[in-house]
Order: sequence, then C-alpha cells, then structure tokens
Amino acid sequence: MIQYLVYLASSVLYLLEEFALESLIFPLTIIGGIGIILSLGFFIIKSVAVCKLAKKRGFKNWWLGMIPYANYYVIGKLVGKMRIFNLVIKNIGVIALISAIIYDLSSVGILLYAIQVIFDLNWVIKYFYDALSAISYVVDILFYASFFMLVMGIFGRYAPHKRTLYSVLCLVTQYLFSIQFYY
Repeated sequence: MIQYLVYLASSVLYLLEEFALESLIFPLTIIGGIGIILSLGFFIIKSVAVCKLAKKRGFKNWWLGMIPYANYYVIGKLVGKMRIFNLVIKNIGVIALISAIIYDLSSVGILLYAIQVIFDLNWVIKYFYDALSAISYVVDILFYASFFMLVMGIFGRYAPHKRTLYSVLCLVTQYLFSIQFYY
C-alpha cells in the first residue's frame, strides 16, 4: 500500500510539472482514494486470516499478523520449511519481509527524484536516477518472487488442490493494488 501511495503521489507531481494538468488532480485523487480503500480492505482481510491461522496452529506471537511487514514473517512460520530446487529455506517469510521493506523504500527514492525534478533542486540523486531505477526493478522482481513463493507455500499447506490458482490470483491482486506509475 505504501508503494501505491508513493507512486500515485510521484505521478501526480510529475503530471503537474510536465504537462500542467491541474484538471487531473481530482480524478487521480478519486482513483487513488478508491485504490487505498480497496488495499486497506484486502490488508484487513489478509490480517484477520493470518491471525486466525496462526492462533489455531498455536503460534505464540499470532498478533504479529496484524502488523504490516510482520505478517510476512507469520505467514512464513505457518508455511514452515520450503524447498526451492535444492535449496531449503527455513522461513521464506523473512525473505518476503526484507524484500517488502526494500521494495517500499525504493519507491521513496523515485518520489524524491520526482520532487527534485519539480522543484529544480540539484541533488546528487539526479545523477543516480538510472541506477535507482535499475535497483527498483531488481527489488520489484525479488519482492514478487518471494511473495509468490510465500503464497505458494501457504496454499500448498492449506489448499493444495487450488494452490496454483490461488497463488496466481494473489500475485495479480498484489500487483494491481500496488500499481506502478512510471513516466
């Protein structure tokens, strides 16, 4: 959700600067508001489900499922050990947690660049925009890969017959509600 907010803000700032499209502020605000409400609703549903599963399995810190980022850790604990090719990962949730934090932080760098362009500030970040964009793409791939492995693991344990379908739906929903506005 943080990724969504940052990209929406940077897109609005960029459009205002580049094209002087003040008339787009209201529609983008409405679309952004609807996206935020839907994202928040999906987060609440996911959090309640994770907490119930963790409590049922006897996980002591089940309440961590309500905290953003920490819920990836709880889901990873629910999944348990996961084997990817010949590599055994004890808690894929830790990888998803770290990649989600880096994923959101990379979007803050893009927002800083948009602010720098608008206000014509001569920050050093201006010279590193290409590197920042490349890092952002790599982080995006890492996040979505770890997220997909995490949901494959959880659905493999709790809904093995529909594991692939549910995992793809989760991945598509995650991507759609963290829409990236690139310019």
